[in-house]
Amino acid sequence: EAIPMIMNHAFWERHEIGADLKVDDPSGSPAKYNPYLAREGAAGEGGGGRRGGGTIDSFIPAGGIVLACNYAFGRSVVGKEARKAGIDQAAARTTVLAQVIPGVIIQPSGFFAVIEAQRSGCHFFPAAG
Repeated sequence: EAIPMIMNHAFWERHEIGADLKVDDPSGSPAKYNPYLAREGAAGEGGGGRRGGGTIDSFIPAGGIVLACNYAFGRSVVGKEARKAGIDQAAARTTVLAQVIPGVIIQPSGFFAVIEAQRSGCHFFPAAG
């Protein structure tokens, strides 16, 4: 369920991610934008991001590293785009890769990426539930 966090606002709106994952905007309606990504003109610290204004797109330039599992990416967002657009997996992958937040690193396997990151001194925290 965390993979949509790395996707841009257009992907969230097109695929109704807020409704799908039960993520609401401040008014209580399903979010039509990625709340983990800053929004132009949004009120509050960090351009309207969650958790005190922190957003993925402000975390990365500050030296943060965001890794995403390629396996989950394929099953989650690539599959969703392929079904919605009626295109094959390769074309869908090309489409959704252009909608990943710049600076996110997609790893072959999330589990192996976490193990290697921990060996380098990084810490893991689950992004969902």
